[in-house]
This record gives sequence, C-alpha cells and structure tokens, in this order.
Amino acid sequence: MDHVDWFGLSGWRWMFILEGAPAVLLGIACFFVLTERPADATWLTLTLAVRVSSAPRAARARAR
Repeated sequence: MDHVDWFGLSGWRWMFILEGAPAVLLGIACFFVLTERPADATWLTLTLAVRVSSAPRAARARAR
C-alpha cells in the first residue's frame, strides 16, 4: 500500500476506508432488518420467537 494514490488519498487512508466500509454497511443493514422485539421479527419462526422472548424472564426468575 506504499504506492497507492487513488483519488488523491494515500495508502493508509484507503486501508481505513476499506476496513471501515463493511462495518458501516452492516450497521446500516442491521438498522433496517432488526426489530425491537423478537415477536415482531418476521424472519423468526413462532417457536424461536417465543423461546427468545421467554429467555430473559426465565433468567430473572432464576436470579431471585
């Protein structure tokens, strides 16, 4: 990356862009795909949604 000079940016700046771009794109995708509650997730089966929703309640009951 010593001799990379695309669009006037040096190699180390391109490394930051190339390493950060997937994280930014995944963050944007998660914002639109993930829901507030498991029960609202259309990509979960009903069984999984119930299991995931009841897990925090079960953990709180065991902690008491």
